[in-house]
Amino acid sequence: MPASHPVLKKLSGFSLAISLAVSLAACGGGGSDKTGAAVSTFNATLSNLSTVAGLSSPAALASFDASYIDAGYTRAMLVADLAAYADALKTDPDLSLFPGGTLSNVVIAGCDSKNVCTMTATLTNSDADVTAVDFSTKVVFSDGAYRLLGDQAAA
Repeated sequence: MPASHPVLKKLSGFSLAISLAVSLAACGGGGSDKTGAAVSTFNATLSNLSTVAGLSSPAALASFDASYIDAGYTRAMLVADLAAYADALKTDPDLSLFPGGTLSNVVIAGCDSKNVCTMTATLTNSDADVTAVDFSTKVVFSDGAYRLLGDQAAA
């Protein structure tokens, strides 16, 4: 698949989205113990994104709420793209697109009564060069776990 392929472009967004969740803070009563657990879980997920097992792991898929949608890109589309990417990786292990990433300056604010919050942070990756990007996204604390919601926009 060429680097300009739409699936690969969306999967690059997936890398960012998983990275977003690394330092989720207390939204709706999550607390620091749960934040530490989330950091451990998401760091493990991030470190395994270059493997077939990591791409199809329940932990990676559980990072996205069932109602996840980002600019029209739904959770179902994401899951299908991850499966396709995992299949491609089986035939060409050098295909991996996922550099390591870390979050800093994480702030969760504006939580509503449904535990939907806005998370802002800085994502830094250090593959061939160091790149840092500030971003914000919606997150939800539900059933004892943190999940990404995306921007909730259909387009």
